Amino acid sequence: MKYSFYLIILTANLVSCQTNFDREVWLEPKNNEVVTRPNPRYLMVHDLMDNHLEIGQTKEEVLEFLGIPSEDGFRKRIIEGRIPPDSLEIDRILEMEQPNKERLFQQLLKWNDENSEHVKMVSYYVGWTLADAVSLDIFLNDSDEVTGFELHQH
Repeated sequence: MKYSFYLIILTANLVSCQTNFDREVWLEPKNNEVVTRPNPRYLMVHDLMDNHLEIGQTKEEVLEFLGIPSEDGFRKRIIEGRIPPDSLEIDRILEMEQPNKERLFQQLLKWNDENSEHVKMVSYYVGWTLADAVSLDIFLNDSDEVTGFELHQH
């Protein structure tokens, strides 16, 4: 029993380890597929964001470096700096009883629509959390220059 505990801790530490970005591994076609589990990209994506991606890079430079994206288009995104009011926090809404829950959920959807914009982006599939796919989303301006990037849990 004691050894099982240590084995669980060791496994958790190994899974949470980050590795350095390896372009050759990143470019392997199977690693750009949603079904690839575990995906080595997940372990190296933080190093990629910290040490290889930069604001101002061109889309062409990104594609040359990272290969064909999983997605290339537009995504609706909350405008930077906009924060929904406390009354519309999803956790708070989920704890409520009907019909208040439905009314506030509709207000949240309306707030999201009014405070979102369509942004140009390329996205690279990087792996899974316990139940959701995760992608690296790289946002672009009208001149196809990188304006930001983030991990997105679907």
